[in-house]
Amino acid sequence: MVAPGTSTSTLQSPIPEATKSPASPAPSVSGTFRNGKADGAKANIKLFLAKIYYSADGTNAVFGLDIRTSPRATTTGSGQFNFINVEPGDYVLFVGDPTFSGSVRYSDAKGNDVIIRVRPNQPVILGEVVVAY
Repeated sequence: MVAPGTSTSTLQSPIPEATKSPASPAPSVSGTFRNGKADGAKANIKLFLAKIYYSADGTNAVFGLDIRTSPRATTTGSGQFNFINVEPGDYVLFVGDPTFSGSVRYSDAKGNDVIIRVRPNQPVILGEVVVAY
């Protein structure tokens, strides 16, 4: 059974771990959002990280998103975003407001969720994140 506010999904292999950067020692996740829709806005878009929880044997996973406590960021006019002080773990990126049905998950070309792996003192730089929102 999946708890309220969580969802099951097909997960892909995690993105490679980022290298250490002396300029940003705190765990962070950053990138540039680009809307995959032709008329898509990229400024002031809400982004959330949903933490992934794995079963004891690692064969199953579920993610949890709490709009009060989950890491969140808002894109700038140029689409840049930065989550700061992110607790180490694996995450799935949500674009949009999850309290409505208008949010979408960041996924690869096959539709698998992109796993964002955050490690202590290692910033994660995603580069360009393209989502049709």
